[in-house]
Amino acid sequence: MDLAWQLVMGLALSSSPAQHDSGVHALASDRLSTSETEASTVATAIIRRGTPALPAGLPEANRTLTPTDASASELRLMQAIRDNKSSWLERLLPAILGFAGVFVGSAINARSQSKQRASAERANRADAAFGAQTKIIEYRSQQAHEFYYPLFLSLQRSSGIRRQLCDHLNAKDPLRFDFRHEDDGKDHLFIYDAGSSSPIRFRLIEAMHELATQHPETLPMVNDIVDIGEQMSTLIHEKGGLVLATSETLTQVLGRYLAHFSILREVSQKAKVPHTLVGIRYNVLYPNNLEELLQTDIAFLQMSIARWSEFSAELWDANMPDVKMPVLTPSPNLPPQS
Repeated sequence: MDLAWQLVMGLALSSSPAQHDSGVHALASDRLSTSETEASTVATAIIRRGTPALPAGLPEANRTLTPTDASASELRLMQAIRDNKSSWLERLLPAILGFAGVFVGSAINARSQSKQRASAERANRADAAFGAQTKIIEYRSQQAHEFYYPLFLSLQRSSGIRRQLCDHLNAKDPLRFDFRHEDDGKDHLFIYDAGSSSPIRFRLIEAMHELATQHPETLPMVNDIVDIGEQMSTLIHEKGGLVLATSETLTQVLGRYLAHFSILREVSQKAKVPHTLVGIRYNVLYPNNLEELLQTDIAFLQMSIARWSEFSAELWDANMPDVKMPVLTPSPNLPPQS
């Protein structure tokens, strides 16, 4: 401001009539030209917005600035600077807005990433659970198809041949061999002896000597039963580990069956020489509850596999509603396709 004031005052004094002598006129004229140019440039830059209004009819040569005009211009300049000066809030506002934008963006990004991680974790847990359940169902299917079904079918075949043998004896000698209805709901063959007060239940091992000597035509059926027993024994030895962990009773019964079959196989070999069977007694009985225990476990396995099939169908419908799931098992209401 001091420099501007000096320039303005110098310009005003240089144009005063008291200084218009001829000796100084040339030097003053040069300095006036230079001072006017510099003062005009500085004053225009500093007092651009605060230049006082002069009368319209005043000649250009008489348009000089007085100290009062310069002071007023300075005041207007300072007021304009103060008016245009930004407040602290205005200066901080861009930074605040920038910080808020960064904070909001970071919060949105963090929430999005959190949702993505949660979704990924749920998907991983669901995938792990699905994979584990699939492994369990695969093992259940292995238990059913590699152990329970083959063993049950072999047992049914052996029971059928044994029933045929009993029917033959009853038809051949009904006074000696006859059926009685037992508490288990089945008919069992009994041996009636004139010297005994009550009939004795027919057991293949104990009756082997009588069959070999009096009913040799039944020995081929006995051999078939032994052959099937060999297959069942091999299956139990090789696949017995597939028995359900909760079926402790079945495990014990299978052990009794193996002991019974070992004796039956030995007795069937001695039947070729019947006199070797005289006086021999065996107390290892056939486990009659073997079939029932197998059926109970098979029902459990079938239910587990059926439930998994239903769950798989629900997943299929949920993820591919427009595509019909292929029929993997025949409907119970429809005949199987040929």
